[in-house]
Formats: sequence, C-alpha cells, structure tokens
Amino acid sequence: MPLLIKISFDDDKNIKLLEIIPERKFYSNEIYDISIIEIFPNKDSINHFLELDYNYGKNEKEVKQNIYILHYPNGNESCLSYGNIEKIKAYEIEHTCSTEVGSSGAPIILLETFKVIGIHKGSGKNKADNNYGTLLKYPIIEFIEKNEIKNEIKNELKNELKNEIENEIKNEFKNEIIIKLKIGKKDLNKDIYILNYPYYTDSDGIRYETYNLKEMNKINTLMYIDNREIEYEKCKKFDKIGIYEIKVKLKINLIDQNCMFLGCKNIIDINLSKFETKYINNICAIFRDCNNLTSIDLSRFDTKNVKNMNAMLYGCNNLSSIDLSSFDTKNVTDMGCMFYDCNNLTSINLSSFDTKNVTNMNGMFYNCNNITSIDLSSFDTKKVTNMGCMFRDVDNITSIDLSSFDTKNVTDMSGMFSGCNNITSIDLSSFDTKNVTNMSGMFSGCNNITSIDLLSFDTKNVTNMSGMFYGCNNLTSIDLSSFDTKNVKNMSGMFSGCNNITSIDLLSFDTKNVTNMSGMFYGCNNLTSIDLSSFDTNHLINFKKIFFNCSKLKQIKISQSFSQKIKSEINETIQLIYI
Repeated sequence: MPLLIKISFDDDKNIKLLEIIPERKFYSNEIYDISIIEIFPNKDSINHFLELDYNYGKNEKEVKQNIYILHYPNGNESCLSYGNIEKIKAYEIEHTCSTEVGSSGAPIILLETFKVIGIHKGSGKNKADNNYGTLLKYPIIEFIEKNEIKNEIKNELKNELKNEIENEIKNEFKNEIIIKLKIGKKDLNKDIYILNYPYYTDSDGIRYETYNLKEMNKINTLMYIDNREIEYEKCKKFDKIGIYEIKVKLKINLIDQNCMFLGCKNIIDINLSKFETKYINNICAIFRDCNNLTSIDLSRFDTKNVKNMNAMLYGCNNLSSIDLSSFDTKNVTDMGCMFYDCNNLTSINLSSFDTKNVTNMNGMFYNCNNITSIDLSSFDTKKVTNMGCMFRDVDNITSIDLSSFDTKNVTDMSGMFSGCNNITSIDLSSFDTKNVTNMSGMFSGCNNITSIDLLSFDTKNVTNMSGMFYGCNNLTSIDLSSFDTKNVKNMSGMFSGCNNITSIDLLSFDTKNVTNMSGMFYGCNNLTSIDLSSFDTNHLINFKKIFFNCSKLKQIKISQSFSQKIKSEINETIQLIYI
C-alpha cells in the first residue's frame, strides 16, 4: 500500500497529496543532508516541481555562474536571493547568496537554465566564509545504487555522467581501516566504538565515554567516524584482556577528517594502507589523545590537499617514532600543536616538509621533552605569524639552529623557548622582530642559559614582556639597551627568578604606558643596586611584590613620584636615591 503524504506549497489551504513508493525508491544521507523520494504527483500539482540538473558540477568553468536560492528566511514569506557560485569541490558547492536561519534545504537554482543544481545547507563558521550546499549529482549516484534503478533516471542523464556514476558506484566503498585495540580489565564485557569525539550521546541524552561505553543495542552494527556512516566488522563484548582487531569500511570519499580518532584511548595501532585519503583537506587533531597509540604507518597517506594539520598527533605520548617523509605539505597553513605532548619521540625528521604556506606554528613541538635535536634548516617560515610556545618544554634539547628562519611576519613569540632548560646559548641574530607584539615568557625557564644577545631585536611594537626572562637563574647579565619599550603595557615578572644577575641597565626603558610591574624583579636575590630613575610610572597600576625576595638589594635610584607609589613594596633597609 503506497503512502500518502500532505505537502503545502503555498499555504495551509493549498495542500497536495503525493503518492510515495517506500519499498525501494527512498534515499536519505546525513552527510549530504538530503533525502530523495520518488513520487507520483497528482496531475494538478505537477507544475509545482522544478526541473533537476543531475549533471552539474563537472568543471571549473561553472564557478562564478549566477544562481538563485528560493527560500523562506527566518520562516518568513518565500523569496529569491541572488548570488554566485564561488567554489565546487567534490559534493559541496560554496555560494554567495544571502541566507538566514530557516534557509537550509532550499533549492539552488542556476539562473541560466532555471534548473535545480543543489540544496543549500548552511552558512560558514566565520563572517568571511561563503554559504555552502550539496550538489545533486552525488546523492543521485547513491540513490541509483541503493534502489537499483537502472533506466528511469539514467536515461535522463548524459552519456558522460552515466560512465561517471558506474565508476563511482564501483569504487565508492573500498576505503578500509584496520584498528588494533588494547582491552584492559575495565573494558571487559563492554562494547567498544570508535567515534568522532571522545564521548557519545544517545537519543536519551545519556553520555558515554568512547573507551568505556555501556551496551547500546540500537547502534550494535554502526559506529561513526567524523559523522560519516560506515560499516565495520561487528564488535562483540570483550570477555578477555588482550589485543583485538576491528575492520572499518568507509562508504564515501572523505574530505574533512577533523578529530577522526580523537580520544580513542584503546587504539594501539592503525593500519591505513587501504585508506584513500586523496580528497582529505583537514586532519586537525585526527589522532589527538590516542595516548596508547604506539605505531602508525602514514607512508600511503596522501596529504596533497591537506590545509590543516593542527594538533595532528597531539597527546600521542606513547608514540616513539613517526615517519612523515611521504607527506606533501605544500598546501598546509596550520601546523600549530602538531606534535604537542609527544614526549616519547626522541627525534623527528621534517627535512621533506614544505612549509611555505604555513602561518601557524604555535606549540608545534610543545612538551616533546625527549627530543635532543631538531633540524629545521629546510623550513620556509616567511608566512608564519604565530610561533608562540613553538619549542616550549622541549627540555632535553641542548642547541637549536634557527638561522634560516624568516620571522618578519611573526606577531607572537610568547613562550617560544619557555622551559628549554638544557639550552646554554641561542643565536637569534637573524630574527626580524619588527612585527612582534607578544614576547611574554619567551625565555622563561631557560635556566641554563648564561647569556643572550638581543641587540638585533626590534621591539617597537611589543606590548607584552611579562615573564620574558622568568627563571633564567644562570643568566648573569643581559644587555637590553636596544629595546624600544614605548608600547609595552605589561612587564610583570619580567626578570623574576633571575637570581644570578647582579646588575641590570634599564635606563633606555620607556615605561610611560606600562600598567603592570608586579613581581618584575621578584627573587633577583643577587641584585645589589638598580637605577630606575628613567621610569615613568604615571600609568602604573599593579606593582605588588616588585622587589620581593631581592635579599641583597641595597640601593635604588628612583624618582620621587615612583617611590611614593611603591613605598609599601620597598624594604626599609634599601637606600633610595632620588633623581
């Protein structure tokens, strides 16, 4: 018995009955965000349907063509929005038509033919991003395959598309991943699923941890990787401690694999030899927090289209080696936190990396504390803007050659060498720092450095120098006469813990904009005298513990106004010389 559904085209008074054959001619896919139903409309409603273009989206010439979207923005009356096609990639189309909440599901109509070429899905995450939708071509391919329709729709398609459909159907489902899981006592008699995020929330709103899920019969034959439906070798409850293997077969060509295995704490090995990755453009955090992963072969991983590698191996702290020599990184823009907390890695060979388009290297090697050397001589850093915490807590490295680094566009160097406590010296004479605004904590915790030459540093745009030399307790002297500090607002803890410095010349410092000097010389317990007579403290607000624990400080040259402001922080035994 066919179903009858009611569809209102204009208003509640103009309802049409549509006859649906549900047995085989129905298709729905949450990735494309499209459902397809074959209908037999009543003859008086046939004019309400727009003609579909199944062949659209085959060549780049179609970009910039004019389109309309017929939609109901914010639930208001129907309207047409005009725009252009900006990009076509695989099944997605980006466009510039103006939309609002409630526009999702609206037909994208080509102005030239007035045929429907796709379905609008949503707007970009940022204001500058284009709106996007799904081309009809790919859902139609799967609809044909699922319902075994050989003639009705195919006869309407051009010969060229017929071949494409047959080839895509033939090759669509060959992606395979083999995953090894380590099952411990806590995992016994519990189902294991590999999910997009480190938790799963069922239809009742109950949250389950990825690695410790309770029984959920409703998803016994399904699991999700990055919200894309896949099939896998049925995973039964594990009743013995040991190593188990799961085969995962993916149904579609993947594009965005952000957080694919994030938090999968049971995984110890992933075999990607049959995983087709040529379409992927995002592998941000793909293996993040797989902290039992001991090995992974990425030699067949095709990364030529990847733009985002941020946090790719973040938290893989049992990984002792990784071969990335096959990686094509020419299109990558983000390598921030790429090896963050990989603290079992002893070396990384990145000589094959093409970094000419990278803008973010923030935290790239953060806490790789077993690495003893890194060769970055091949790195092209001319587009990098963020090097904050790049080598933070790489505390077994003894030297690092950055002479090839182009830093002219870098704005953030905060914490760049923080915690590199085995480095004794570092040559930064090639650094161009004219655009840097943040140098907070740049050398904090470098407690074996005895001298730093910063005479080449251009600091005119720096606003934050807080904790810049914090804990450099083997530094005996430092020449900052070239520093331009007129824009600095924060100098809190700048020399805190530099307990081997006996004197420091700050007469060139312009402090008129500084608001925070709290703990600036905290713990400089070998400092005997200091001249701060040039300090302008009109805007100073926070100066708490500025000289705390400076046990040998006997003399301060200071202005009258400055001394009145900070007198509560000055020990009575210290001689004040007013200038």
